[in-house]
Amino acid sequence: MEKIESKRIMLYSVLIMGIVLVVVGVSYAYFRATSNSNEQVVKSGTLEITYQNTKNIAVSGITPTTEDQASIHQFTVTNTGTINTTYNISMVDIELLKNSTPITSSNLMWALYEANNSYVEGDLVRKGSFSSESGYQQGDPEYVIVTDLFLKADESQSYILKVWLQEKGSAQNEDQGISLNFNIEVDTLNKSATRGIKSIMQERKSSSSTENFYAYSETIDKIIFQNQLNPIPEATDNWDISPSSDGTTMAYLTQNSSGETYTLYIQGNEKIYFPESSISLFRNFPILTKIEGLAYVDTSMTNTLYALFKDCPLLDNLDLSSFDTSQVTNMESMFAGCASLTSLNIKRFNTDKLENMEAMFSGCSSLMSIDLSNFNTSNVTRMVYLFDRCEQLTSIDISSFDVSNVTNMKQMFSNCKNLTALKLGNFATDSIIDTSSMFYHCEKLTGLDLSHMNTDEVTTMEQMFMGCYALQKLSMDFNMSKVTSTESMFRDCYVLEIVDFSHTDFSNVDSYSNMFHNIFSATQIIVKDTEAKEFIENAIDSEDAETIKIVINA
Repeated sequence: MEKIESKRIMLYSVLIMGIVLVVVGVSYAYFRATSNSNEQVVKSGTLEITYQNTKNIAVSGITPTTEDQASIHQFTVTNTGTINTTYNISMVDIELLKNSTPITSSNLMWALYEANNSYVEGDLVRKGSFSSESGYQQGDPEYVIVTDLFLKADESQSYILKVWLQEKGSAQNEDQGISLNFNIEVDTLNKSATRGIKSIMQERKSSSSTENFYAYSETIDKIIFQNQLNPIPEATDNWDISPSSDGTTMAYLTQNSSGETYTLYIQGNEKIYFPESSISLFRNFPILTKIEGLAYVDTSMTNTLYALFKDCPLLDNLDLSSFDTSQVTNMESMFAGCASLTSLNIKRFNTDKLENMEAMFSGCSSLMSIDLSNFNTSNVTRMVYLFDRCEQLTSIDISSFDVSNVTNMKQMFSNCKNLTALKLGNFATDSIIDTSSMFYHCEKLTGLDLSHMNTDEVTTMEQMFMGCYALQKLSMDFNMSKVTSTESMFRDCYVLEIVDFSHTDFSNVDSYSNMFHNIFSATQIIVKDTEAKEFIENAIDSEDAETIKIVINA
């Protein structure tokens, strides 16, 4: 290894450490501190750098490993002047080669930590790899780790630098024959930290996992996204949440003044990219009330947002106008259980590829309005529970929806108890199979036009209008030739004036108990023939049989 000049000292730049790594053959050379390292001091102006290892770090062969087995290099920066100062820490004179050709390496990792004066590891400053994801480009001679570090006069700050070859758990032939040379430099120049190309969040392992910050999900009341990697000194815990563990996406947890709740900061370079599978990323945060900085989130590479915010019952406002959903196919349960959500901006969503909207707004019991006019639903097949328990919605306009491919609308509007206006437009349900409990307990709906609804393939209509206490006018022309169950279909429709079955065949219906239980005693039911009339007579409760008028369509 080329020797580093012992007197390389610049007025504003202090070179404190030389490091060499060589990876040869089938064994891996690796950083390792020597047993006879001597403390050395370098001074420049008011900065004094004390480091515990010799400038020439000894190298010995070792296989890939994990961070807890990494080589450790320690140094301390001291401000010997009388005024406060700021400084930067950089890697300089970098040479990362394989067969004499400059390369990048996502397995060659580094991490810089703060430490106390006894070199006990503290907070992570920054972590990364020699890869484009961390901002290192092939042949780069310099990598600025961190800038604008503050140091008061006559005070010191110690650091631990770790460098290691990350174990992948499989053959790492790409790491054979590489060599690395670089120095650590501390300076007071005006610099910008090197930024990675993309800061991507890790996928969550499962909907109930407790890895990383999810262990605190029950005590986090605010989440803040930030577009800069800037370590938070007061953080009680922090995690590298990038897929490659290269420090491009970090999470910090700070304790709130109450001492009982926390704020979660998620940081990235310019933007934080949600993973392709963003399943349950923020699911079940029971006291979460605010999410800030959503404009810094990028969802352009995401294909599923399943249960993204599910069961966040205290979250009251979400502006997702900056979300790029052009690749998303699944939004099932995306906001389900957000019982306090009163304001939701999703009107700019691109849903051209969307296939599943099941329970998307289920349990949004405080939602006052929603604009879905820009939604393209031509590829959607499932709308089960879509607006289930949206109890404060007074109007829903889905007249722009293309529902021709939807097969299941079970409980689509169930328990929309304050719904008074429902615009369905050309509700061409060509593929629908299940409409059970579709309008269950829409208690204030007075009129419903289903005249465009195609029920040719429907097999069950159980409880379809049950609990529609105020429903007076119902326009429909149902084909029920494949329907097998109509149980409780009109149960508790207290004021329904007319039910028009003038083109309906009940020949396959074998389950119809309580079909008209508690229906308006003066209801008129129109049927097409005597067979249909006989079916209705059998379906009506005996106590109502004499008052309900059954008319055969002339």
